[in-house]
Amino acid sequence: MTDSAATVRPDRRAELANGLARVEARIADACATAGRDRAEVTMIAVTKTYPAGDVVALAG
Repeated sequence: MTDSAATVRPDRRAELANGLARVEARIADACATAGRDRAEVTMIAVTKTYPAGDVVALAG
């Protein structure tokens, strides 16, 4: 992990984790509706307007 992950405040890290959990739930629901296995779907984090540290924090 890089130093940028260490600079993410604990409250921001919690906010990111909650957002990730919501996205994961939406993906799981969409897979269930479509009759697809969740393991067949890859989520890729992309950001243009948020710091790279946010993405690194999610990966860690």
